[in-house]
Formats: sequence, C-alpha cells, structure tokens
Amino acid sequence: MSMIFLRARDNRKKGQLLVELLVALSILTTGFLGVLGLLSQSLGLNRVVSENYTGTYLASEGIEIARNIVDKNVLLRGAGTPVVWYDGLSPGRYEVDYENTSTLPLSVPRPLLFDATSHTYSYAAGQPTKFTRVIEIRLVGNPEIHEVVVSSTVEWQSRGGSFKTTLEDHFFDWRN
Repeated sequence: MSMIFLRARDNRKKGQLLVELLVALSILTTGFLGVLGLLSQSLGLNRVVSENYTGTYLASEGIEIARNIVDKNVLLRGAGTPVVWYDGLSPGRYEVDYENTSTLPLSVPRPLLFDATSHTYSYAAGQPTKFTRVIEIRLVGNPEIHEVVVSSTVEWQSRGGSFKTTLEDHFFDWRN
C-alpha cells in the first residue's frame, strides 16, 4: 500500500512541474509578443519622425531659395545693375527648387522628385516622392514694397494620415 501511495505522489509532482512549465512559457511568450509589438510600433513611428524632418527641411529649402533670389538682386544692385531688391518675387503661389532658381507659377502642386545619385529633391529628375511644396509670396506695403512675406508649405501622406509643415519668413530692404 505504501508503494502505491509514493507513486501517486511522484505523478502529482510531475504533473505540477508540467503545469508550472506551461505557465512560465505562456508568460514568456506574452512578454516577447509585447516587446515585438512595441518594436514594430517604434519602427513605424521612426519613419513618421524621419518624414517630418524631411518635410521641415524641404520647407526650409523653399524659404532659402527665396532668400537667394533677394540676395542675388541685392548683389546685382550693389554692382550697379538697376534692379529692385524683390525682383522675381511676385505675389502668388509657386513651386521652386535649386535646379531652376526662378519662381514657377503653380496651379496644382506636383510631387517633388528625389534623385538618388545626387541625393537632392527637385522637379527636374528623379523618382516621385510623397512630398509636395508650395511657396506663397505676399508683398507688404503700398505704394513702396517694404516687406516680402514668404510661406513655404510641404505636405505629405504617411502612416497615421496627412501631415503638413509650414514655415514663414519676412524679408526687408534693410540694406537701403
């Protein structure tokens, strides 16, 4: 009788060990799945942040192109060429890039193209991207223009919806 009792106790210990092992494995599996879910979400959000940086830099580039037009006019005027400091910046909505430093009137925003060899965005060559850029120019002051307001807006679609970055700068004829 005592031999049967000892065997029953051994079987219960083996069964308890199996239950403990299954509970431990389910806890570990749940933990690993949680970590994988967080990693997946983190990678997706990393892409959103990267695109936000790109959009901000593209909007900043639009402002810089307008600044280059003003600086070129000031240099020409300093060299004796009769030019107004805001020549080339008429009121309206435009697309601009470094390939073509003049403002191109805009009807419908076109996607910027990315050239993988030169790592630049333009409207001239490359693969279409999800980014569109619109430059809006306003002239302030009547009858003399004392200020040019340039707004650069970049829009794109990404994980989570539509995104937009708008930067604005004000240019003055302070050199006179």
